[in-house]
Amino acid sequence: MAVFANDFSRVKFVMRVMAAALAITVLGFVAQPHANAQIFSRKKHETTATRQRKMAAAIVDEYTHRYEIFVGGGYMTFRPGQLIPNSGIPPQGDQKANGEGVWAVHPAYFFSPKWAVTGAIQGQYGEADTGNNSYGVLRPNISQYSFMAGPEYRFYRHEKTAISVSAVAGVTYGIFDGDDKAVPPADLGMWTDGFRPGGAVSINLEHNLFNNLAFRLQPRGVINTFGSKEQYSYGFNAGLVYRFGRQGTTSSFHLPSWKK
Repeated sequence: MAVFANDFSRVKFVMRVMAAALAITVLGFVAQPHANAQIFSRKKHETTATRQRKMAAAIVDEYTHRYEIFVGGGYMTFRPGQLIPNSGIPPQGDQKANGEGVWAVHPAYFFSPKWAVTGAIQGQYGEADTGNNSYGVLRPNISQYSFMAGPEYRFYRHEKTAISVSAVAGVTYGIFDGDDKAVPPADLGMWTDGFRPGGAVSINLEHNLFNNLAFRLQPRGVINTFGSKEQYSYGFNAGLVYRFGRQGTTSSFHLPSWKK
């Protein structure tokens, strides 16, 4: 009987140990999801904070350059003059606008990440639709060269994109007699050569390729004063923006608390 009693005691002991192990295992399974959730939440918070810090650092690095220069090309409309037929018919309205190819160089000097003074140097080349005329001059080549400057305001800054607006004013030099066989441009219904005041408004849409290099698409509206009234032209430029120099040390530009 003593032997059976000892065996029974051992069985009870083993069962108690197994029950305790099972309880510990069950508690571990129950507690593990909560622990995993805490770890995941902590890692997610750290990842978000790290990403925000990197984004903020990139924004400071990209938009604290002192100088920018845009080089590109595009398309603009331009009305080259009054329609004056040479067939004895009185003038009939305005000559229609034609499309011209453009090259553009726009330097900028930034006082802050938002404000700058910018220049706009552009050349435009096209043909004037003079129609049939007694001079035998058909679609003569014309060109215009503009030199303007004004303020630029960058109102949206992001790690990958930026948007700014600019308004410039200056002069445009028009050449309308370069391909008309010594016929005065006015006899062909075109403006006369010379400088005229004008201005332009642009929206600059930029996508950053690197911290100092971006692609820019620039819708543009231009006003010039060739002729007896203002002429309005519309078009766009596209090209690359190169940034260089610094407005100051990047540590001097403070970020909002949520970006630190």
